[in-house]
Amino acid sequence: MKLTEIKGIGAQLEKKLCALGIASVGNLLSFFPSKYVDLGLPTSVITAEEGQFYLFEGEVVRLRETSSRKKAFTVTFKDTVSTKPVYFNAIFYNQPYLKVEFEIGRRFRLFSKITDGGVSLLINPTIEPVDKLKLLTKGIYTVYPLRNEIGQRTFKKLVYECFNSLGYKPTIVGVCESNETPIELASEKGIIKGENLTDSQYALFDTLYKIHFPKDEKECREAIETLSAVDFAMGLKTYHKSKISADKGRKVFYKTQNNVKLDLENALSFPITPTQSSAMDAIQKDLCSSVNMSRIVSGDVGSGKSVVAYFALTYASICGKQSAYMCPTEILAIQQYSAYKKIAEKLSISVAVLTSSTKSAERHEILNGLKTGEISVIFGTHSLVGKDVEYDNLSLAVIDEQHKFGVSCRAELENKGAVDVLTLTATPIPRTLALTLYDDIDVSSITKRESAKTSISTKIVLEHKLDDLVLYIASECREHNKQAFIVCPTIKDSDGLDIYSVDKFYSLYSSKFSNLNLSILHGKLSAIEKRTAMEEFSAGKTQVLVATSLVEVGIDTKASIIAVLNADRFGLASLHQLRGRVGRDGSQAYCFLHVKSAGATALERLLAMENIYDGLMLAEKDLEMRGAGDFLGTKQKGVTLSPYFNLPSNVKVLMKAKEMSKDSRYDGLTTIMSDLFGADYSDFENKLKSVTLNS
Repeated sequence: MKLTEIKGIGAQLEKKLCALGIASVGNLLSFFPSKYVDLGLPTSVITAEEGQFYLFEGEVVRLRETSSRKKAFTVTFKDTVSTKPVYFNAIFYNQPYLKVEFEIGRRFRLFSKITDGGVSLLINPTIEPVDKLKLLTKGIYTVYPLRNEIGQRTFKKLVYECFNSLGYKPTIVGVCESNETPIELASEKGIIKGENLTDSQYALFDTLYKIHFPKDEKECREAIETLSAVDFAMGLKTYHKSKISADKGRKVFYKTQNNVKLDLENALSFPITPTQSSAMDAIQKDLCSSVNMSRIVSGDVGSGKSVVAYFALTYASICGKQSAYMCPTEILAIQQYSAYKKIAEKLSISVAVLTSSTKSAERHEILNGLKTGEISVIFGTHSLVGKDVEYDNLSLAVIDEQHKFGVSCRAELENKGAVDVLTLTATPIPRTLALTLYDDIDVSSITKRESAKTSISTKIVLEHKLDDLVLYIASECREHNKQAFIVCPTIKDSDGLDIYSVDKFYSLYSSKFSNLNLSILHGKLSAIEKRTAMEEFSAGKTQVLVATSLVEVGIDTKASIIAVLNADRFGLASLHQLRGRVGRDGSQAYCFLHVKSAGATALERLLAMENIYDGLMLAEKDLEMRGAGDFLGTKQKGVTLSPYFNLPSNVKVLMKAKEMSKDSRYDGLTTIMSDLFGADYSDFENKLKSVTLNS
């Protein structure tokens, strides 16, 4: 179907649509509103904010020609909402046919942005006479990202006629519920479908219709969530097919008669917890399958994620395969190497550690051992993916503290041969929650053993209370022999940033810690200096450690206090990791989040830290806060909506999409969605109507 076959679209209008990137029916249906505005009651121009969309009402008092060349005229209105005599102007370009509508004394409703050039001005507003109201009544008004050549009202009519041309007629009852899918909607609500449309096709169009023409806020939100889930599911279906095809050539099959879990437990000084055991079983199943493993082990600090990773390393080694354990810092790499080495020695597994500070002779020996296969497990930082690092048969990669690495890290490891990937994190970042769908990452959650659980009290500290906080920390360390972290966002002062750097804090407050050992730790120190600072703090020789977020990972101490300065500059994942540095021995601990000045969003994040202690819940909160946000506001403000629904803010929607992607009933919808949202919209209608779904 050509655009010109839709009622109301002629050659000239087709040209204007093409200028907007609309060259087909598919383009037109997927040209979504950029804003949703709750019209409510008309607003007075006196209270309206410049640049925002509002619904106004006024009585015509004058009409005059503005420009004959631009076919423009201006109408002056008396504001009928205001109790005072207030006037505003509306200028209309290239719409001379509207002049006959503006009779003196006739009332109109006008929907538009407002500008203020001395007199309140509306440019090409959408209008309706009060005596013939249809669109500009109470409800949701959609705003499209159009140019002046096409008005909002005209475009809405075109979209409506497009649905008609495809055989769709709007349903009387609302069918778009967030927990239902197009096929379920069609079957459960008894939809009378249009001519030549299957139930599922009709249900999908019903959802699309409610995105373009929602009757209320609830319907708008639910339609967007539904289409988001469908869009996600279709992308996943494509991914699953490509993944199965790619993994057919997998040559790594882990098979062993050894009871690796029992061997590991015998090498440990403590028993494996039920949730650790469950995660190990899932990993073993992944490694023995014909599909490459892609799994996240999620658990709070101290829950024992490393033990689960040690199981994977041990299992791979027993099967004759190499593993790489990548850490974000040298401190953490050495710590993990030291911990696993004790286990490896009991199980006769060859293990080494490689970092940027590894001496030349030792580095050469390690590289040779990796190339020949003599080294089974290697710990390290990004050094593990250096150009000169070659592996004999690298098969497994473990990525510790997943949130500290960029998205290219996994690709670098895969280039070295690691086809099975296990990542560890205390707080999945929002992107990770999305990846659990898009990249088909499975998640294993583990919890702390009862004896290891701790109570960490988290409090927000405002700037005027910072001096009191410093005195409290010094007193606790001096009188009760406690240890404390003080974390700053930067090492040195930065121009234009009113924050506490390590240098600034040390200069201002070091005198408050008299008779205490105060030390500094940050990334500019040498490897030896960093290791010394860490070891002395871990041994209890240093009471107070002033550091950057470098301490976020890799330091096991008995510290019970941590103060994060300018905490609003840290993400939730980082704050949760920092909080996990204290209370590791099970004692009462305190986390203080200092804030100098912060906006509403930043304060909301810090309040979440005060009230939420579960890492996964914090990740979901982070996703919610950074996601789609509010589509409707109390001040008639809309929020920009991407035409491609990249990330729904509701985690339940994400999980629903994952279920849909594995349901064969939705195979046909892939064609529809690719036509609606893909780059190629040719032959849209023919493809659409040729789809048959088994519902």
